[in-house]
Amino acid sequence: MDKEKFSGKEFGGYGKKYHQLKKHKLYSELVVGEKVLDIGFAEVPNPFLKNPIGIDVQKIDRPKNYKDVYRVNMNKEKFPFADNCFDTAIAGEVVEHVENPSFFLREINRTLKPNGKFIVSTPHGCYYWEIIRNLFFSKIQSIDVGEHLSNWNILDFERLLNKNGFKVIKKYGSILVIRVPFGKGRIKIPVRRFPKLSWVVVYECVKEKKADSRIYTRKKSNPKNVYYGALTPEVIKIENK
Repeated sequence: MDKEKFSGKEFGGYGKKYHQLKKHKLYSELVVGEKVLDIGFAEVPNPFLKNPIGIDVQKIDRPKNYKDVYRVNMNKEKFPFADNCFDTAIAGEVVEHVENPSFFLREINRTLKPNGKFIVSTPHGCYYWEIIRNLFFSKIQSIDVGEHLSNWNILDFERLLNKNGFKVIKKYGSILVIRVPFGKGRIKIPVRRFPKLSWVVVYECVKEKKADSRIYTRKKSNPKNVYYGALTPEVIKIENK
């Protein structure tokens, strides 16, 4: 599909799939290089990418525009690729589903070339509706239907990205969802230039360094954050001394 000709009419107008494909179009515009890894692509493959390699926990047939696809359990399995082999990696609304986000991000860091591009999106933890629901209406249904295991505000997610070797270049919004009072309808407003208002935030990043796998703690004897040890299969007990 020619990304310049995309209007949304091909996908039924302004439904959920349309807005997902609008994000896919943004991802494709941010891609650099020829070797592209599309992570968690199975639900809605990106029609704007050219010969990407896809990985997903689901087993599906290879989309026509994908070079190859792999089934990977991203909770515990390393990606089946060599170090420093991709120019761009895309993870559209995937990181909030995995049990160990840092392990997931370190694998992306490992497989990206130095200064490679990383495009990642995830729901905004300080989205207005979630704040209202948590403060006043905890029994009202959340927009998140329950499959999200983690949720970050913008500052915390940037900190997580930085610890795992990524520098955020720019942030983009997706849509602002306004619920219609006393009804099930929703109004969706594009907010690409206003990520703080968006339900989903898109982070454009570069691989700045290798991922930092150390565990940090604050000791009373040292007011600065100092690492306690590297991550190992054994449980590391951290105590203030």
